[in-house]
Amino acid sequence: MRPTPYVDCAADVRVITIANFSPTMLRENAERAGLVPLFDALVSTDASHTYKPDPRAYQLGVDRLELDKRDIVLPRLEDGTRPARSRLGIPLFG
Repeated sequence: MRPTPYVDCAADVRVITIANFSPTMLRENAERAGLVPLFDALVSTDASHTYKPDPRAYQLGVDRLELDKRDIVLPRLEDGTRPARSRLGIPLFG
């Protein structure tokens, strides 16, 4: 299942998740929940040897998408991550 974007949305929208899990834990949890088809990438913070809210964890997502930070939007899910994401220069949504 892949959500269909509204017609007025950009056609090239990619969705990733960045999690403080090992790659194996991340994949297994996403598979068990049936979420893998909803994401273009599952990004583990293990690669940066750090955890969110460290800005290096969010940089992994920027690197994976190969986009300019100004072309990425992060949902505002928790206020505790706002300072790190703000220092990195990624716009917040919501």
